Amino acid sequence: MIDRNESIGWASAMSILIVAVAGALVAVRHVIDNTNVALILVVFIVAAASVGGRLAGVTAAVVAALSFNFFHTQPYLTLRIRDQEDVITVVLLLIVGVAVGELSLWRRRSRVEAVVQAAGAHLLETVVADVAADSPIEEIWRHVEEALVTELGARSVRFSPGAGAADLPLLTRSGRVVPSLSRWTGDGFELPELLCIPVVSGEGVLGHLEVEGSPGRGVSLDERRVALALADALAIALQHSPEQSAQLG
Repeated sequence: MIDRNESIGWASAMSILIVAVAGALVAVRHVIDNTNVALILVVFIVAAASVGGRLAGVTAAVVAALSFNFFHTQPYLTLRIRDQEDVITVVLLLIVGVAVGELSLWRRRSRVEAVVQAAGAHLLETVVADVAADSPIEEIWRHVEEALVTELGARSVRFSPGAGAADLPLLTRSGRVVPSLSRWTGDGFELPELLCIPVVSGEGVLGHLEVEGSPGRGVSLDERRVALALADALAIALQHSPEQSAQLG
C-alpha cells in the first residue's frame, strides 16, 4: 500500500500537472467548450486517485476545480463564477475526486487484506503440518513463535506455563482484546505493550503467550484470529506431552 509520503508527492506532482494542463487549454478555449475541458481534467483526477489514493484524489479534485474556475469560467482569471452551469461543473469535479479516492482506498485495502489472509494461511499450514507430523515440541514452538512475530508484528513472544497475570490485556476467542484496543493506525488497531493469549486444551489452561506489541503497528481482526489458531495448534502439541511445556518457558 502506498505510504503517506508517496501519496503527498504524487498529489503534488499531479496538482502541478493539472494547473499546467488547465492553463494550456486556454489557448484552445475557442475550439472546445467547458464541458470538454472538465472531462480532460477528470482524467487527471482519476489518475491521481488511482495511483495516490484518497489524499491524491481529493487534492487533485480541489486543484482541478480551482484551475477550471480560474482559467475557464467568466470572469476569467478570478475565482468568481458567473454561469450557474460552471458552478455545477466545479462541484462535480470535487465530487468525482472524493468518489474515486474512496474507491481507490477500498480497492487497496481489499488487496492488502487478501495478501494478509494468504500469508496467515501459509503460516498456519506450516505449524499444523508440524503438529500432524508429531515434530519435536521445540521445532513446533519455533515455528509458532516465528509465525506470531510475523503475523502480529510483535517484538517478541514468550510462552509461560499456567494462566497469565490478571492485569494483562487478554486476546479472547472472538479475536477481540479486553480491555478494548483504542489506537487505530489505518491498517488495524495497535496492540498493547504486552498481550496475553491463553493456550487452552480440553483439559484446561496449559499456559499462555505473552506478546510484546510494536508501537505504530496495526493488527487486523483476521491477524488476531490467526494468532488464536496458532495458539490452538500449540495447545494440541502440548496436550500430548504436557510436561514439555516447561521446556518452552
